[in-house]
Amino acid sequence: MSRFVSLTILLFFALRSQAMAEQLRHESRILNPLFEAQIKRLTKKFQSKKITVLELKEMISQKQGILIIDTREESEFNVSHIYGATNVGYQKFDINSFFKSVPKGKKIVTYCSVGYRSGVIADQLMRNGYDVYNLWGGIFEWVNQGNDIYSNESRKTKQIHAYDKNWGKWITNQVEKVY
Repeated sequence: MSRFVSLTILLFFALRSQAMAEQLRHESRILNPLFEAQIKRLTKKFQSKKITVLELKEMISQKQGILIIDTREESEFNVSHIYGATNVGYQKFDINSFFKSVPKGKKIVTYCSVGYRSGVIADQLMRNGYDVYNLWGGIFEWVNQGNDIYSNESRKTKQIHAYDKNWGKWITNQVEKVY
């Protein structure tokens, strides 16, 4: 009987560890807890699904045919962006033009500097039937976790548009902040 109890306990802890690992995988994974608190405050009203930097990297590496859209303004996008991203802007975003160019079955990931502007657009797309995810922590967290960013010439760059000095403080990786 004691062997059965030991095996049961071992199985319980193994399953619990697996469940905890899966939960951690889907948590925010933002490196800076103060930045994470700021992001939570800014994005709590959004209904669209969130995706972590790690999850986006997995989707990209598995070539899942996702559409990555950058919702920052064109001047920000021109400094740097995630490779393969399409700029739709925030102020100029037009849902009707989007309908004409992107089929509803396409998986979409939105991002901006930290996740607020992309959250607004992600929610708008979700309400209109799109399968959309918002990148948790935006391009700032993408860079903070050491991922590459690209210029308009599709070259790796160390420059990032930091929006302004108040928001730029959340970029902790060694990159050149452009305002």
